[in-house]
Amino acid sequence: MGPGAAPRVREPMARHGVCLVVGQLEIGGLEKQVYLLATGLDPRLFEVTVVSLSGGGVWAGALTRSGVRVLELNRHGHFDWRRFAALRQVFRELRPDLVYSFNYAGNAYARLAGLLAGVPILITGERDIYMSRFMALLERLLLPFTECVICNAEAIRRDLIDRVGLAGNKVITIPNAVVVPPAFGPEEKEAARRSIGAGVDEVVVGTITRIAAKKNLGMLVRAAGLCRTARAPVRFYIVGGGPDEKSLRDTIRERGLEKCITLLGPKEDAWTLLPGFDLFVLTSHIEGLPNTVMEAMAAGLPCICTDVGGCRELVEDGVTGYLVPPDDEQALLARIMEMAADPEARAAMGRLAREKIATAHSVERLVFRVQEVFLHLLSSARSRARGRRLSANFVEAR
Repeated sequence: MGPGAAPRVREPMARHGVCLVVGQLEIGGLEKQVYLLATGLDPRLFEVTVVSLSGGGVWAGALTRSGVRVLELNRHGHFDWRRFAALRQVFRELRPDLVYSFNYAGNAYARLAGLLAGVPILITGERDIYMSRFMALLERLLLPFTECVICNAEAIRRDLIDRVGLAGNKVITIPNAVVVPPAFGPEEKEAARRSIGAGVDEVVVGTITRIAAKKNLGMLVRAAGLCRTARAPVRFYIVGGGPDEKSLRDTIRERGLEKCITLLGPKEDAWTLLPGFDLFVLTSHIEGLPNTVMEAMAAGLPCICTDVGGCRELVEDGVTGYLVPPDDEQALLARIMEMAADPEARAAMGRLAREKIATAHSVERLVFRVQEVFLHLLSSARSRARGRRLSANFVEAR
């Protein structure tokens, strides 16, 4: 069935087939959101399959153990027609009613394969501010066949409308979610600090991130150098790996900061280290709605973030943490020094941060809002033409 054919949707009492398409299932914030959604969708309403455009990954195992079907495609290169053909074949065999894909490469593959396979409803997700002119052109060309674009931050939605040129009546915001853990006590804090080697009297400033250029960790290194000059009892910890890890280690060594900054490498259970932090920092040049900041806030930590992307939608300046300009290590230093000297303020900000996440970013809220979109589009699949199923009233109500 081709793009122009009449859509076919299962009978009203049958479960709706849903395919969630993701580029890979390794450790990452996007991949965790896919897991939360796939395992949270009502199994009485939806039969969910996660399709990964790459093989392997820790989230593939977690999904399978949770009873979600996972299909993995082999990757042969950047522009991979064999993988595209395999995805089209998956859609033809599964005959899903709806395909929801995440991020640029997956979005292009999934919509084109979905059109050729006759999938009735195609939805995409955007989770960062990144599109080049070519990407924006392709997105505008595919938008008529797309029912809606779901962003995880209002900043991304505004970028897609104002800069990329997408129609506002097709772009909606549904923020990320995190699981709010039980509040940790002194024992958990002490154990986490022991595991990272933090001293009793040190103020621990930590971050969990991918070590890559857009994360701007040079800003953190420069702030750490200033802290050492000021002889502040502050120790920095970076959890994560990435393409620039060797370069970052070299920079730390060249500046003689090995005793100030510790690189802990990638950790599958990185969240278990959060009780050992006193402050969480994020120094990125570019962000969507950063999951690591949400997890830090859920753990009761105040956050100091660069004012980029959706960070200000999470961190209320002066209330749950602070926002600083990108590349302004002096501003970052000032906030670190201020909060390092005031444990009561840190605790108060951390409590408010945890409350905000528990209220506005629960998994239940994420799943409810996505299901609401799915059911709205499925209900109008027979009565409206492809690409015109998201009613204006529905968008305005959100």
